[in-house]
Amino acid sequence: MTDAYAKQLELLHQAMVRGVHEPMLAAITPVRTDQFSPAARLAVYADGYSERLMGAVAADFSALSYYVGSETFSAMVRDYVRETPSQKWDLNLYPIGFGAFVQRNTNDRALRSLGALEAAIVEVFWAPDSDPLDPAWLASLPQEKLSEQVFTPRKAHRLLSLDAQAEAYLASHRLGDAPQEMKAAPQTVGLVRHRNEVQRLVLDEAESALLASLFQGLPFGQALEDTAALPQMDIHALFTNLPAYMSR
Repeated sequence: MTDAYAKQLELLHQAMVRGVHEPMLAAITPVRTDQFSPAARLAVYADGYSERLMGAVAADFSALSYYVGSETFSAMVRDYVRETPSQKWDLNLYPIGFGAFVQRNTNDRALRSLGALEAAIVEVFWAPDSDPLDPAWLASLPQEKLSEQVFTPRKAHRLLSLDAQAEAYLASHRLGDAPQEMKAAPQTVGLVRHRNEVQRLVLDEAESALLASLFQGLPFGQALEDTAALPQMDIHALFTNLPAYMSR
């Protein structure tokens, strides 16, 4: 690759990704009567690149688009693409950052929660794979060994704390129902990819606290003690529901 060609590629990259058009326009040699101007030729690449980025985001945030309306959503996505150059070779990963963009640009709890949830789904879906826990192994684990056991979470997982109950809204949207207004109440959602599907679990206070402790690398017994010691924790309900928590 010659130095001149490498320079032209760099100028084209700057024009497409960062919107710095002038140096690239100066490097384009006019042809014939130049009916197709340098600016128009550059726009073919720059506009097409932006459209692909916007399309990738729109495909992964359909519930958010429904919530705010297509016109408002399109404006949000355009602002995101304008502000956020792609830093990865894989286009599938580009939409993940849209959730953080929403967090920075609105105080609407429902909007922030829905954006965070859909972004987390994308992130978990494309995260590295890892082997699940073998239920047969867990069932054969002696009870006296369980308290000492440290559980390693799947690589493709997230434990998400939301300010609004976005999971029910998302579920209704994906079923084709008209979602009702999102309830403004805290919600914890566990996400894990299993067999190429992102599963979403709405967790109660005890279950989410126990999982958070386990994900910190604490032995099961210590995590259970820490969860039981939390203020206002219903210890009876915690131990009653423990088998259900473990099976989930």
